[in-house]
Amino acid sequence: MDGVGPDGHVIALLNSRLLRGPRWVLVRSPALRAGTFDEVKLSELGESSHLADALNRGWSNWILDRDAWSRLFEAGTTGVSERIAWCRGEHPPREQRSVGPIREAKLAAALQEFRDRVDAAAPGGTGSQIEGQIHQALLGDVLGQLGYAITPNPVGVPDIVAKRQRTASAPEIAKRLAAWKPRSSRLRAARAALEGLDSGELIELARVLSHDRRQR
Repeated sequence: MDGVGPDGHVIALLNSRLLRGPRWVLVRSPALRAGTFDEVKLSELGESSHLADALNRGWSNWILDRDAWSRLFEAGTTGVSERIAWCRGEHPPREQRSVGPIREAKLAAALQEFRDRVDAAAPGGTGSQIEGQIHQALLGDVLGQLGYAITPNPVGVPDIVAKRQRTASAPEIAKRLAAWKPRSSRLRAARAALEGLDSGELIELARVLSHDRRQR
């Protein structure tokens, strides 16, 4: 994420099981200075927030779903981001119900399998670099699902600029539907179908139909 400006974060993957890894920590850039930081220090500086929890939940769902991430390595000409977008639409990662130490242990094993697959597919010992690119794209996907507009930067810093996009609340959407006067029979049928959606479905639809398609 934007690790340059005062409102940005540096995001780092902690691997140590003693630090409840694998997990991502978000460290606000003002808390850092020039130098080297080990996992312990990053763990201490990492903020506790709903965003950090949501990022880890979404990212770990990808890694724990071997069927989902294995599709990223299938032969093809598209890039990582395009494959992730295709998976999100056709074979989205399943929500994993395990929590706490059980989830951490499963995630550590799944991440090692993921890395082995990356190394096997990477030419000339570039596995770490490719893994980083995939993680960046996965985190961008999760941020998009959380309602952020994402501007990725594959070269240089910051890696990702994420801007929160306002999405109307479910009551607001329901109120707009009630006031809508469709001019055609097809639109009237569409409104009738939309009125049967629950609040989560209404919000998801609002994101898809918003002016910035990167929120999908």
